[in-house]
Amino acid sequence: MRRDKLMAAGLQLYGTEGYNAGTVARVCALANLSTRQFYEEFASRDDLLFALYDRGQEISGRFLAEAWAEAPAREYTRDLIHRNIAAYVDSFIDDPRWATLLFVTVIGVSPELEAHRRRTRENWIGVQCAIAEELVRQGRIPHREFRPIVVAFVGAIDGLVYDWCHTLPRPARETITDTLTHMLFHAINAP
Repeated sequence: MRRDKLMAAGLQLYGTEGYNAGTVARVCALANLSTRQFYEEFASRDDLLFALYDRGQEISGRFLAEAWAEAPAREYTRDLIHRNIAAYVDSFIDDPRWATLLFVTVIGVSPELEAHRRRTRENWIGVQCAIAEELVRQGRIPHREFRPIVVAFVGAIDGLVYDWCHTLPRPARETITDTLTHMLFHAINAP
């Protein structure tokens, strides 16, 4: 319960005002808890940010797993890509604090968090490459070297969501989803 309150306060501060605004004292004040209680749950505010980042990644992974589980067996490849991209975007777009935390706040905080972020990114790249190989096995897309495509695609997601976080009025969810679908579908199907 305390941990959840601290994480909610951290999300509010880190996801709206940035990492520097989320001092331990401010997190505790927003959570209505003492600093002693904070340090019983987290070693530092970096530790809180790590926990929030991991929770955001977990939420995104859950949305994607559900999208794959619900996909019809022979869904048209473009629709399958769109379904999965939409699920990923849906995992954070309804609460811009998550998008800000996952794509803006975590950048450059510390070498440890950057290394953690890179490991997480590598995991996502590996998962997406494995999915592409499965689509090749099913005869749905041509075989090629997928890693450069996936790395570029992950960078495109980062850039597009970063821009979305800093643009008002924000582009519609469909604009983001359709743009990413178009990019990935054509990249993996290019002759």
